[in-house]
Amino acid sequence: MALSLTFLTLLPLPALAWEHVEGETCNIEASFETADVTVTYFPRDRAYAIFLRNKIGPYPDDRSVLSIAFVGARPNTIRTRDFFFPDGDPSVVSVIDRGFGNVLDGLAYNDTAHLFLDDERILSIPLDGATEPVAAFRTCTAKVDI
Repeated sequence: MALSLTFLTLLPLPALAWEHVEGETCNIEASFETADVTVTYFPRDRAYAIFLRNKIGPYPDDRSVLSIAFVGARPNTIRTRDFFFPDGDPSVVSVIDRGFGNVLDGLAYNDTAHLFLDDERILSIPLDGATEPVAAFRTCTAKVDI
């Protein structure tokens, strides 16, 4: 699963909305001036995904490590080499995994998430208002016909 702007650092902006959406998949969605964030649970595959759209421009495509540093009451940094650009879209980076507890905790219990590619901070995402949608997401019972 796979992610050239120089030093594009975006300042955190107030959240327009963190929202929990339930259907065939469970989603947490948020839209900001600089980024869109979607966390999805696919019950059929028992897999989670995060999609981070950079509204400012494309992500650098020559990087090997994606990190998300959560800053706040429960700071944590998660790293992966398993990221990719869905449908070849250089403005969206994604990670799919079967365990997303650290991501959900980071969203629910912190103030800001900083997205890095290698050592370059690309986005800063405010987490104000994410706690309740994350709680609803954790208990989501998506309707899936198997």
